[in-house]
This record gives sequence, C-alpha cells and structure tokens, in this order.
Amino acid sequence: KLPHFFEDGFDGTAWYRITVDLTADQAAKIQTLELPGIDDLDRTWVNGVEVGRTDSDTPNSWMAPRSYQVASALKAGKNVIAVRALDYQQGGGITGEGQAALKGGGVTVALD
Repeated sequence: KLPHFFEDGFDGTAWYRITVDLTADQAAKIQTLELPGIDDLDRTWVNGVEVGRTDSDTPNSWMAPRSYQVASALKAGKNVIAVRALDYQQGGGITGEGQAALKGGGVTVALD
C-alpha cells in the first residue's frame, strides 16, 4: 500500500512491484505513470522497459512527484511495474502525497 515509508535507520535499496491487468482500450489510451515522491532516487520499469529515473542532479529528487511516459511499454493483459527506490539517509521509500496511477485518454487506473 502506498505511500510506504522505510523505518528510520535503513539506508539502501527497496523494490516495489505490482502487476496490473489492462484491457486493450486502457492500454491504448494510457500515456503516463504518476508516482508520488520517492525518497531519495528511483529507477522505474514497465514490462522490463525502463520508463524513468531520477538521479542526484534532479532538483528535490527526494520529494518530487514522478510522471513517466509509459504508452510504448504497456500492453493488453498483465503489466508489471517495478520501482527501485534508493535511500541514502534517514527514512525513505515511496513517501510523497498523491495517488500512484496510470493515466491518459480519460482513463485512470489506481495502483494501490
């Protein structure tokens, strides 16, 4: 369940993975993956295709919401979204406010 906060004292990498079933119509309309802030950095994949990342040059990377273009990586049926969150200090994880969702063309699929 998001948001998810690591306990203080853990620094390192955590993986988040979810499988989402999409109809052909949803897969054709969805354009973006919206994620709340990820503390500190992330790399994100859809069906094994890297769709976005933040690095140390990204302003406010530890709290900035993410919006990644995913249309070319989606398909009808099962879609696997994987996020690798890297935390350098204090608490971390997918910690920002807001909904994690696939969006586009009047379609919103919440990722709970």
